[in-house]
Amino acid sequence: MCLGLLSLSSALISKFYIQLIWGVFATGVFIFTSYSDLRLFERAAIPMYFANIVLLVLVLFIGKTIGGAQRWLDIGFMNFQVSELTKISVILFIAYQFNLKPTLEDGYNLFDILPEAFGIFIPVFLIYKEPDLGTSNQKTRVISLVSMLIGEESQELSQTSQYHIKQSIIAVGSGRLHGKGYKRGTQNMLRFIPEHHTDFIFSVYAEEFGFFGVMALLFLYFLLLARILNLIGKVKDKFSALILVGSCAHIWLQVLVNIGMVTGLLPVVGIPLPWFSYGGSSLIFNMMLMGLVHNISLHRCYV
Repeated sequence: MCLGLLSLSSALISKFYIQLIWGVFATGVFIFTSYSDLRLFERAAIPMYFANIVLLVLVLFIGKTIGGAQRWLDIGFMNFQVSELTKISVILFIAYQFNLKPTLEDGYNLFDILPEAFGIFIPVFLIYKEPDLGTSNQKTRVISLVSMLIGEESQELSQTSQYHIKQSIIAVGSGRLHGKGYKRGTQNMLRFIPEHHTDFIFSVYAEEFGFFGVMALLFLYFLLLARILNLIGKVKDKFSALILVGSCAHIWLQVLVNIGMVTGLLPVVGIPLPWFSYGGSSLIFNMMLMGLVHNISLHRCYV
């Protein structure tokens, strides 16, 4: 989170101060979640899931549109991105449901998980219906990436989707081994990188701190994931183990998709880099998830 704030202060100083405030608040959420009774979250799993579904429906009707995407609810003091709540509510929902089911050793088949599959489908479908995930938009992004990889150029694509990827790749590559230095990245400072404080902030970091800086960041992500994986074998109950598995998958997929996106390996999608990209909703719920992980490590692991 500190490295993310450092890059954000270089990308857009006004957003840095806002994110700093959210960082303090998110740290409070982490501490509260860490030392709460985990049974409260277990009992709240189903109500939280259904509340999340209601909020996702509300977004489709009264959601606030930013950058062509209708994904936020204006709650006065912040624009609340409901899809970030979905990530943690689905993890808790699946953990609660699977905790009630038998293990594979007791007898189990794919039909037993149909209710959970349907439970995942509903929020995914509602998020899909938001404008930025429309079929035509996604086709354009995929076609743009493939066209660029095989060397085909088009005036329309070069001015939209391909531009985002190209400028990001230039920024990442120009960082080389040691980077250009803090606030010395030309792609960043001259504002060539699109969405340089949110989805593409990794490009800002890579340009300014280079390959070694990127390796240090990836090491921190791998270290966190290794710690969570290590905890899975030590927990005393299935509910806790399922939360750890969900948390690990959630973090790893976001890191993989975001970095793949900004380096031109995957199509451009609105996936933030955990604890790095600007956004209060993402930061708060990621810290809440880590609070659950820390809670489990404190209270539900063998010594």
